[in-house]
Amino acid sequence: MKALVLNFFDRYAVRQRAGGPRLRFGVAWFVCLMAVLLSGSFAVTVLFAVAAGVAALQTAGAWRSRKVKVNQAVAGSGAALMTLAAWHGNRAVGVALLIVVVAAVLLGADTKIDRTTLGRGSFTRERLSSHLPIASATLRSCLFVGLAGAATVQVHRTDPMSFLYLVSVACVYDSGDYLVGSGSRRRIVGTIAGLIGVVVVVLAMTAIQPAPLKVDSDVRWLGLAMGLACPLGQLLASWTLPNARAKAPALRRLDSWLITAPACLVGLWILT
Repeated sequence: MKALVLNFFDRYAVRQRAGGPRLRFGVAWFVCLMAVLLSGSFAVTVLFAVAAGVAALQTAGAWRSRKVKVNQAVAGSGAALMTLAAWHGNRAVGVALLIVVVAAVLLGADTKIDRTTLGRGSFTRERLSSHLPIASATLRSCLFVGLAGAATVQVHRTDPMSFLYLVSVACVYDSGDYLVGSGSRRRIVGTIAGLIGVVVVVLAMTAIQPAPLKVDSDVRWLGLAMGLACPLGQLLASWTLPNARAKAPALRRLDSWLITAPACLVGLWILT
């Protein structure tokens, strides 16, 4: 059992690398988040649509570099589409998700839409079956970042203070994880540091009581759910890549949000 756990973390845990422009990019990302917080839901939508689209492109590109067939165009545009659709509501996100899935299966590795891709011959069982492995890699590259972006937009539409709570948890976790984890040989040290930072955020937010939360216990429960979701999102991001060390900077910028943003949105639905 111990060997299985160690093998799991060796395969999927993020290795924080010291040096490079990561710290500067992290500060720039936080500044952008604060700017869109004050600008409104549409600005949040645009920022996360761009981030999700680039993350999906890079993830699909990582698979492509391993000679795995994937539709990079569908992945990038699909993640951005799902995030943009969130500005209109949950039904629009559902429609966008359906469009992305159908496009991934019908197009396979094709990037052009014409009579060949949408003719009668496109819907044969043999052709669709041959596209399933390609569609799997394409959807693996875009679905999670697209849904995370959509959930983030919906959190801001619920209330800007809830968005601030989400931003605070994700950014503080990332900061602690990187600053401590990049200087340690043990991966778990960075995760613990990030979670300690999240506890501080939750305590501060309990005093503020961000809308629409009205009870201290609700603030704490939501903070606990988001905090635990941060490292799980990092593991999920590693699963979407060929391996945890594959280069996808935009995905790693959003990895802590992959489960945290949907958890925040669902938590707000349940608690309010």
